[in-house]
Amino acid sequence: MKTILVIGGNFGGMTSAFELKRKLGKEARIIVVSRQKEFVYIP
Repeated sequence: MKTILVIGGNFGGMTSAFELKRKLGKEARIIVVSRQKEFVYIP
């Protein structure tokens, strides 16, 4: 299994991580590293 590290947990990082997981499924493990402990989305 491949491991992909996404640096930055803001909108760009989270969007990238979700898209990679959608495309790769169980072929890869996606890890997101962020300075913040929480991701806050306020529409």
